[in-house]
Formats: sequence, C-alpha cells, structure tokens
Amino acid sequence: NGPVTCLIDTQPIGADPFALGIALVDCVRHGAKAYAHATGITEAEAEERIWDGLDAERASPTDVPTDLSNNGTLN
Repeated sequence: NGPVTCLIDTQPIGADPFALGIALVDCVRHGAKAYAHATGITEAEAEERIWDGLDAERASPTDVPTDLSNNGTLN
C-alpha cells in the first residue's frame, strides 16, 4: 500500500520496447518462484496471482509514471 520506485535503464535492454516485455515476463516467472518458495503455494498459483495483479493494474492504474528530471533523463 505504499509507493513503488522503478528505474528502467533502456540502454542495456535495447531500443525496442519489445525487449522490456520479455524482461518483465522473466521477472514474473522469477517472482512466482520466489513466492512459491516463501509461501508454500505452487509456482503456477503464484504466477497466476501475479498476472491477476498485472491485469488489474492495466485495467485501472493506481499510479502515474513521472520523470526523474525535466527532460526525462537521469541526472
């Protein structure tokens, strides 16, 4: 229920945002493994809940991304 800070450095990811999508899915799968380990649920159950959360956020965003500086780049 608190703020989340996400810093995305596009340089190592590449010019195509498609690559970020791949990286995010990797994060979901690693997160599911971590939750399964920590809570005793299966990886499939954890992954399903993560996707549920992502779908809920896409349908009704709870946050608005903001730039870190006036021109949108890191200082």
